[in-house]
Amino acid sequence: MIRAMTIIPVGISILTTVMLVFGVLILVGAVFLFVIYFAAKRQLTRFRSLLPASLIGKLTQDLVSGPFSREDQQPVSLSGMDRIYAPRIQNDFPELNLNELKRRAERLAFSTLAAIGNDDVGPLTEQHGLYTSQVNQYLERLRLQGQREQYQNITIHRVVLSDYQKNEGTCRIVFQLAIGARYRKTGMAQQTQAEQDALSQFRFELEALYVQDPDYADTPDSRSLALNCPNCGAPMRSLGEKQCPYCGSAVEPVNKNVWTFSRFQFQAG
Repeated sequence: MIRAMTIIPVGISILTTVMLVFGVLILVGAVFLFVIYFAAKRQLTRFRSLLPASLIGKLTQDLVSGPFSREDQQPVSLSGMDRIYAPRIQNDFPELNLNELKRRAERLAFSTLAAIGNDDVGPLTEQHGLYTSQVNQYLERLRLQGQREQYQNITIHRVVLSDYQKNEGTCRIVFQLAIGARYRKTGMAQQTQAEQDALSQFRFELEALYVQDPDYADTPDSRSLALNCPNCGAPMRSLGEKQCPYCGSAVEPVNKNVWTFSRFQFQAG
């Protein structure tokens, strides 16, 4: 007598089912990516066979290292001394707005590079004789060398106080700016002498000059910056003096007209 066998079905859990489906999807995706990879590789091989070998080498080099070095892409470091000099300047000149003076420095640095690129001092945002004469000297030196410099896509990354000097009758604030620009040097006939549109990161230095006593001024031009009494015209011979020592009139200096940029220095190439 043969007994009937009872078959008990084994149930499959929901978690197991989800894992199986997920595994199948991963397998299908891997196969799909594998097919795409080999198809792209085949097309690339075909494309390379149509290009000159020299161009292939240049493209490969640019992809690996980029057209500019990592060093050129990083803003330059600055000698920031704001913590030390800012309190001293504010103590000597309470009415001076340092942030506004920094903004003036930014605009002047930008316009100086534009003036150099245009071979003309017209774009300068500050047209005082001291500064304008230095820009003219810079341009004249380029002309004598038969060269021109151009700056495009100018970016000012940072502005800091780097120095403050208080002497008899004069004060000087030095700003440093980290600037990035695409730099090109050409001959007067526009032959390129430096890498065209090369990215250059450089430090730009500006000096703001304050003169109250023309007897201690460094140059004849700087004497025109001295602050005089608006009533009798006598020169103010003491830094921070608020009253004329000759006629007794109150003197409130207008900082925007007293602090004048007198010097710049930079080297991009």
